[in-house]
Parts: sequence; structure tokens; C-alpha cells
Amino acid sequence: MAVYRVNVYSWGLGYFGRGEFVAYDNIWFGEVGEVSKILVRYSKGNNGGRMEFRLDHRYGPVIGNFYPQNTGGWGTYNEATFDISSSVSGLHKLYIVGYDVRNGVWNFDYFQPMA
Repeated sequence: MAVYRVNVYSWGLGYFGRGEFVAYDNIWFGEVGEVSKILVRYSKGNNGGRMEFRLDHRYGPVIGNFYPQNTGGWGTYNEATFDISSSVSGLHKLYIVGYDVRNGVWNFDYFQPMA
């Protein structure tokens, strides 16, 4: 995992803002159409923001967007899913990039590709 300007804590990644990103190596998406969504666990104490999920590079193809909703506080975590491109397959580096809110897009715990 590589991070850019995001704070790493024992509970996850915090202070994730606009333009900041994290990269995960070796994410397996299976055969075409096998993975159709991503589950995320996050917290958020404000409104606004968007997370882009991109393949292989910070500016690589966008496979999905997630718009985190206020969870009731920065320490209150929720799980949510969102759809990704049905054409994604194989092994990739996955970049998660913050947009639209300068500070406080989300605090991030984990993600999981799902059928």
C-alpha cells in the first residue's frame, strides 16, 4: 500500500482530502463481470466529497465513484457498496483518489471487491 498525504493510523486512513490517494497492489478482480461492486467501511463527519476508484495509475481508468454520506461523526463507521465497471478483470493496482472537498472526504477502514 502506498499513500500520499493521508495519515495512517491503527484503525485505518484519516484526513483523506481532495487530491489525496492511496494505492493497493495486487487486487484480484477475477474474470470479466465476476466483480460488480466494492464494499467500503468508512466514517464521515461532514457532507460532500467523492472517491474515485482507478486502475493501475492515479490517472488510470475510473472503474467506479463512491459518494460517502455523513455517518454521524468521524469515529462512526458504516459499510456501503457501490457499482463498478463490469469490464474489470484480472490483477491490478487499485488507486483510491479523493475529490471535491478540500479536507474531510472520509476516514477509510477497508474495502472488498464483491460479486
